[in-house]
Amino acid sequence: MGFDKCMKEGENLEQKDVENKSPALVEKWLDKSYDAYCNAALAAMSRTQKEKALACIQRSLERKRVFYADNPRRCSDINGVKLRNISKMFYWMSYLQLVSDERVSDFEHLSDKIDLLVDDFEAAAPELSRDSILSAMAEGTHNSSVAVKGLIFFKKAKFFFNSGVVYGEKNDIKLAKYNFEEIQRPVEEFHKVFNDAQKVSSVSSKDREQLDEIKEEVRILEDETLTEMTQVIGRLSLAAANEKHEEVMKNQETLDFDLVYYVYDLYHHALSQVRDKDVELESEILSRMGTYQLKVLKMSNSRNKAKEYFKMCIELALSLHPKNVTTENWYKEAEDNLRDLQKDVLKSEHEKDSEEKKKYAKELLEVSEFLDYCRSTACYQLKREVLAIITKYPPKVKGFNAEKFEALDEQDSKKGAASSLRWGKESTGHHGILASEMHGTANDVGILD
Repeated sequence: MGFDKCMKEGENLEQKDVENKSPALVEKWLDKSYDAYCNAALAAMSRTQKEKALACIQRSLERKRVFYADNPRRCSDINGVKLRNISKMFYWMSYLQLVSDERVSDFEHLSDKIDLLVDDFEAAAPELSRDSILSAMAEGTHNSSVAVKGLIFFKKAKFFFNSGVVYGEKNDIKLAKYNFEEIQRPVEEFHKVFNDAQKVSSVSSKDREQLDEIKEEVRILEDETLTEMTQVIGRLSLAAANEKHEEVMKNQETLDFDLVYYVYDLYHHALSQVRDKDVELESEILSRMGTYQLKVLKMSNSRNKAKEYFKMCIELALSLHPKNVTTENWYKEAEDNLRDLQKDVLKSEHEKDSEEKKKYAKELLEVSEFLDYCRSTACYQLKREVLAIITKYPPKVKGFNAEKFEALDEQDSKKGAASSLRWGKESTGHHGILASEMHGTANDVGILD
């Protein structure tokens, strides 16, 4: 059947008077009209004929949508009808327009064309989600349009990725995780299309080039998804750990140790997910882990571990410069706790030093007295030597009084002798030096008479 004949048949069925006709008969006419236009599209020989058939198919699908909306008993799932219409419509669009359109011969133009079509479908049926529209388009894509099908699966994966990022920024971690997990399905579908295309020789070189470009984009998307997913899991683990942490803090009198160590494992899991991927989140987790060690676990090495976590937290937080996170609660908590730990360490060291001083106070006093004695002895010996020189060689300075000098020397001699005797009695061998040895030393230098 030729193009003109098929078009004429479809138009005749479309122009039938449907007033006061049974819904079953109207539905039959609509289906036949749609089939006639589809046959016309297959028989089209020129670009003008293809575009005319495509417009008729689109009009026929819209009439069917209106019919089912007015007759819900004929179809309870009106959204399903809309999606099926999109699928059918895109089948002919991908076959008649996208494949033969010279303007979409490269990847970017093809991608833009798909985006415009999705926007049009979304505007026509705002109650449908974008991912369901993309699914319907992928389902309806003509088998010969492998690049188009592969691109639609990539765009569906990209849609879930962007949604996950948006929910993550809103701190809706569960929805973010759901969207990132949904990426896997369209990615697998793309790889299936790509692998099938490699096995078929009829695929054009243009389609193969576009599939290669899409595959590289998919690879980049998978890497980005892995990074985002680990951060989301880290945030989920941190949120769960913080929630259980509060529960533990409220019931410290009757601690459930299974819960205590479960929370600790959650913190470690969160840290392992974000390490070297999200510095700010890693800093926050380290702060929480330090607080948990200090306030909850309270084991023999908990204070040292907490101090280590707080130091790492502050170092990482400061490395985010020029971004300033010092006003965040977790940073202030780490800083305050670290400062308190440092004060406790200094206090402990001071108390330890005081105990050491008390322990050796008596020995230190004896050493101090011994040093005083040595200094006075040296001074006395010097005076004796000066007196001997003055006695032998009296100064010729006017006003010099040798008697006063000798009297002063006599007083110092008595003081030195008394100090020597006192040290000999009280100190019976400091550091292994006997009193008799000290007296001997003094006599050797002529101090004791």
